[in-house]
Amino acid sequence: MLRKEFDAQIIRPDKKGSLTYIRIPFDAAKEFHSRGRIKVEGTINGFSFRSSLIPKGNGVYILPIDKKMQKEIGLVDSDVLHVIMKPDSVYTGSEVHTGIEKIEACNIDVLSAIRERRSIRKFSDKEIDEKVLNTILEAGLCAPSAKNKRPWHFIVIREKEALNSLSRKDSNHKPIAEAACCIVVCGDKNVQGMNEFLYEDCAASIQNILLASYGLGVGTVWCGLHTGSDSYKFLVEKLQLPVKIVPIAAIALGYPAENRGSEDRFDLVKIHSEKW
Repeated sequence: MLRKEFDAQIIRPDKKGSLTYIRIPFDAAKEFHSRGRIKVEGTINGFSFRSSLIPKGNGVYILPIDKKMQKEIGLVDSDVLHVIMKPDSVYTGSEVHTGIEKIEACNIDVLSAIRERRSIRKFSDKEIDEKVLNTILEAGLCAPSAKNKRPWHFIVIREKEALNSLSRKDSNHKPIAEAACCIVVCGDKNVQGMNEFLYEDCAASIQNILLASYGLGVGTVWCGLHTGSDSYKFLVEKLQLPVKIVPIAAIALGYPAENRGSEDRFDLVKIHSEKW
């Protein structure tokens, strides 16, 4: 098992509500052979901890120090922290992916999927196979993101009561009631602190999910969310989202019970050369 030992100093936030953290003095992705958020365990000044390293781009990782950890360790600003760290034994290795089956290919090419896909608002009662759903989720995880921070999280809702409740929170969300499931795409502000990048990153993952679903014969409709709306508040409460996790969109998925034909959308009026 990989193990790193180093000294670090606590970094306090410049503004209220920001993270208190220590900067990891090595590229954790390379050292621990992992990517994205990396689950770790170890000790800080002899006190045991379990947490996640957060990628900040360009090989930089930080370890958030929450108030509970600060209290347990008895930290003060001048403290030099002695850290012993290794990947969390619960999450290491290929065990995380054991038993996850996915579909490796589909018969629709990417340009056909882009041109033909349409929003579906009427679904059959056919359930989505776990292998199909895993493939769709993997497509979302493969999206590009600013500095490869990948701030997205996907919450799959299958319970009919929850789907019905969510569909009633916004008149535009009615299709969710008929869906086989709903994927709520969330953004992690701890990972991507800039709102613009957070929404752009998550939008890219949403588009991947929509296209992959179409390629596998699954219909989808993208249901937008905005801060403060009833549907937004419902999801925050229902899904017990942490403070820094924000719901970006809800995607209803199911096998289509309607047929919407494709149309030519190439529009020269929308295309500009060099300047407006």
